[in-house]
Amino acid sequence: MKKVIVLLFENICTDGRVKRQLDILSKIDDIEISLFAFNNNDFRYKNFFSLGKERTLLPSYFFFIRKFLFSIKADYIYCNNIQSIIPALLIKILNIKAKIIYDSHELIIPDPETGISIASKKSQFLERIITKLASKVICPNEDRANLMMSSYQLDSKPFIVPNFLESGEWDSGILNEKVGRFTFIYQGVLKNNRYLIELIKAFKFVDNAQLFIVGFGELEENIKTLITELSLMDKVVLVGSLPREKLYKLTKTCHVGIVTYDFSNINNKLCAPNKISEYLLLGLPIISTPQVTIKNIIENESVGLCFNKDALDSEDLINISKTFKQAQKNYNMHLENVLKCRMRFEFKAENYTTILDFSK
Repeated sequence: MKKVIVLLFENICTDGRVKRQLDILSKIDDIEISLFAFNNNDFRYKNFFSLGKERTLLPSYFFFIRKFLFSIKADYIYCNNIQSIIPALLIKILNIKAKIIYDSHELIIPDPETGISIASKKSQFLERIITKLASKVICPNEDRANLMMSSYQLDSKPFIVPNFLESGEWDSGILNEKVGRFTFIYQGVLKNNRYLIELIKAFKFVDNAQLFIVGFGELEENIKTLITELSLMDKVVLVGSLPREKLYKLTKTCHVGIVTYDFSNINNKLCAPNKISEYLLLGLPIISTPQVTIKNIIENESVGLCFNKDALDSEDLINISKTFKQAQKNYNMHLENVLKCRMRFEFKAENYTTILDFSK
């Protein structure tokens, strides 16, 4: 039986991509999976070795080395994200015949416009090493695969596993639950580079609608204060963090999903959020910032609208509010197109299984 070590030096509770990965690995015969990850909640998995709650990387590396490293036996090392590269390399040194599978969650290729920080240069150096050593490299979309291949001079293009939801992660009944006021929903981290303050201010000019904000982060108190100052308590609801089942239940009652990122780095410019798949599968048209990877889906499938980037950057609240209003006006047309195309954005487990061939 082959021993597969799955590494995630982030919170497993909030990483849907790795959870889908584990589900598929669990269905493959003749392998034994051991998962090492941070666990901020009561996560359960067979052969799960918790790294504790999320902490800074250096202490977590020392903890991993002291408690786990020298007892690990591996045939395959499944390395998720940049933070897991150093532990993966240490395991490789002690298990020299082990093969590495590297799943690149974030894109850290230098951006010609914004440059690259010293920290990113270190990450890029590590990623260059791991991609050369890996038997298989995986990333979320075509644009990222092409960039990684050219930047790291890889012999072959990385395999593409989109950030789509699997069928078991959502259910039917997506239309009969949309009742009451027209509702927009934002899901994600609450931080400065998501244009949340601009969206909330603009929502003051949107009539007959409500905005749910689901998530947690550094802007939480600022958002609470802003909602009160602008007297938006009846229009903007800060929900907080929700477990996945409750999140999907709430999302199905909403009309339009919001996806926002800034353009400060190439990772954001070529983002591959699983929210696109989630919203479409749950029957929601989308309004988003105009990253090319998202804009292409929205325009090609006619399933929503994009905010004007200049309006967001200049805090042109009237222009931003017009996008909300246009989404209300075009809802029925966009919904019809969502229902036609949504199954194309469902995760296909068989494609992943083909990539993860442990027989060799």
